[in-house]
Amino acid sequence: MRYDAIGQTYTRTRHADPRITDVTCGALVLPAGARVVDVGAGTGNYSSALAEQGLHVVAIEPSWVMRAQGKQHRRLAWGGGRAEALPLARGSVDAAVCMLAVHHFSDRAHAFREMRRVVARGPIVLLTFDPRESTPFWLAEYFPTVWAASYGAFPPLRNVAGTLAEQSGWSVEIRPLLLPPDLEDLFAAAGWRKPELYLDPQVRAGMSAFALADQAMVDRGVAALKHDLHSGEWSRRHAGLLRHSAFDAGYRLLIAAPEPRP
Repeated sequence: MRYDAIGQTYTRTRHADPRITDVTCGALVLPAGARVVDVGAGTGNYSSALAEQGLHVVAIEPSWVMRAQGKQHRRLAWGGGRAEALPLARGSVDAAVCMLAVHHFSDRAHAFREMRRVVARGPIVLLTFDPRESTPFWLAEYFPTVWAASYGAFPPLRNVAGTLAEQSGWSVEIRPLLLPPDLEDLFAAAGWRKPELYLDPQVRAGMSAFALADQAMVDRGVAALKHDLHSGEWSRRHAGLLRHSAFDAGYRLLIAAPEPRP
């Protein structure tokens, strides 16, 4: 299991961003005390953040390495298990979330059927990524193999939405998630306006796209980026980006529900 190997230092750089927590809660539209399953919960960053908002969360995570680092909260319960075989009874939760984990599923259709099985009334909310939806991103200049690999790891967004609609029997809404420049959750595109983040090996270790990439190629990209940052070349080429307060890197919320969400 890949996170048994690469998840040892995950909690050092990956934290729930309050703005992502807020938009997720806005998509859930649930009262305090509702019961939610977080599928592929990792170390429970968003599980605990949702629990802090008054929801009762069941965090399901297959990797023992990730569970061992899991956040704790009085409204958060942990369980081992795969998305394709959730250890929950039919209709036992009010909603499901999955935060940047869909691309790790071995069988998305089966996983989505499982989410629908355990969810009583919905919705199912997924945060995912599609590089095809991204604004042109300078990251591809320095780490072309990492960016190219994301096309294979992440299927086209509309394919994922179509599978989710088919397996849930519900309509699916797609909402863009624009990234602020000061994200607290340092996933792959978090440094869009802070390129120096990618020079930090701990930051890269928390990004599965970098952790799983050919490290010799990553090292070459780091060296080139470091050179251009020190020389000012990066700033000269991307000065316009520094004036932006948000960036569309291709991250999207998919919301499956029996009726449109507010």
